[in-house]
Amino acid sequence: LKKVFTLDEIFLSYDLPLDKSCYDDTSDFLTCMLCVNADGSEKLDPLIIGRYENYPSFENKSSIKAATKHGVSYHSNRMKWLTSTVFYDWLAVLDKRLALQGKDIIIILNDSASHRVINIKLQRISLLFTSSSSNFLPMNWGIANDFRLTFRIEQYKRLLEKQKKKKGLLL
Repeated sequence: LKKVFTLDEIFLSYDLPLDKSCYDDTSDFLTCMLCVNADGSEKLDPLIIGRYENYPSFENKSSIKAATKHGVSYHSNRMKWLTSTVFYDWLAVLDKRLALQGKDIIIILNDSASHRVINIKLQRISLLFTSSSSNFLPMNWGIANDFRLTFRIEQYKRLLEKQKKKKGLLL
């Protein structure tokens, strides 16, 4: 189970207000690709795809540098989608890293168009495709929902800390 991985993409709304009544459809989101092994003992760094090459809120750093600091990979494109090109590049880097470690893995993934890569020669990764709606995909068993929930809790904590700091400055 340690060498069997699964991956999938989820959307994360990073600017949702605390009060749902203030929510509208203009909320921006990121695509986040998660990859974890079957027993949960190894989680690969998330791959984040956003619209902008540089988000102003990333500590005055480029988005790529800020993402690297926080242990994620970052790419941008206008639609904020995982493309087959980005996926190809991610697989190639992972395969090289696995070759250095002398490790082989199997990745179970859905048959989405972005996962279809052509002419890639992987030495250490075997890809196993299944239907998009398959209950066979472990990400459909709650991993993605747990990640979203954890993300949201951290988001709320940061917003509350900002409120506390703001109130402290006003006193």
